[in-house]
Amino acid sequence: MDGKKKILLVEDEPVVALDQSGILKKNGYLVNMVYNAEDAITKVREDNSIDLVLMDINLGTGMDGTDAARKIMDIRDIPIVFLTSHMEQDVVERVRGITRYGYVLKGSGEFVILESLHMAFELFEAHCREKQSTKRFQKQAKQLRERVKELNCLYDIAKLVETPGITIEKILQGTVKLMPQAWQYPEITCARVIHDNHEYLSNDFIETEWNQSAPLIVNGQTTGKIEVFYKEKKPEEDEGPFLKEERRLIYAITERIGHVIERFSFYNELRESEERLYNIVEHMPVMMDALNENGVIIAWNSEAERITGYSAE
Repeated sequence: MDGKKKILLVEDEPVVALDQSGILKKNGYLVNMVYNAEDAITKVREDNSIDLVLMDINLGTGMDGTDAARKIMDIRDIPIVFLTSHMEQDVVERVRGITRYGYVLKGSGEFVILESLHMAFELFEAHCREKQSTKRFQKQAKQLRERVKELNCLYDIAKLVETPGITIEKILQGTVKLMPQAWQYPEITCARVIHDNHEYLSNDFIETEWNQSAPLIVNGQTTGKIEVFYKEKKPEEDEGPFLKEERRLIYAITERIGHVIERFSFYNELRESEERLYNIVEHMPVMMDALNENGVIIAWNSEAERITGYSAE
């Protein structure tokens, strides 16, 4: 029985239903029979193994086959082939407006029924392939848009860091303002940087349960962290509502900011060291001067000015 297609036959006339069922079973199909629209809808909802519905349009009193088909299509995507005793234009138009899998005129014979089912299965498989292809394309396009946003964020942070005269405080504040646009849902994203017990917050910041964070490491020591929050619940992805690429992005940002802080700290220490050395030399009670490679004096201290009578300028 494995691998056989299962058909739901919906026919209100028991004699016709038995005849159609016999043809289908003889040709290798599994068949379930129901006699009204309501039972057909229930059967499709409860049995996911049904591969195709062969539906009589005229089901006597109550809901007809076309209305039942619409409700079945709302439940799941499944091929529906109609059976009809009439070929009036309005019947043909009703069928075309519901499904692309066609109809079979009752009494057409075994060959016509089987070929119509075969064509319906082929059309459905092509439809499924097309849907999958569209989904893959949409997914790839979305992924590409997300990667562009992430690269733009890193690029904007790099530009911010190179702003002449900028302080580390302004870099951290600028970073949290740039970050939300790089996440999947920028309209509900906020960010926070914590460094040396100071907080830097993006606009409309709120702390929620939906968050990502990464430690901020400077000179091998954890000095704080960078966090991203969603303000509302979103569908599950790789890490809660977050993508694995967003995890890599927050790590990239913390690594970049950690190196920036290290660089600023080094320059500050170097400047302070130079100022201390200058003050020591400037106030020494002996004449001190500095020569370039040509032996020309380029600087001296106050004691040298006093002894020579010349200003260092």
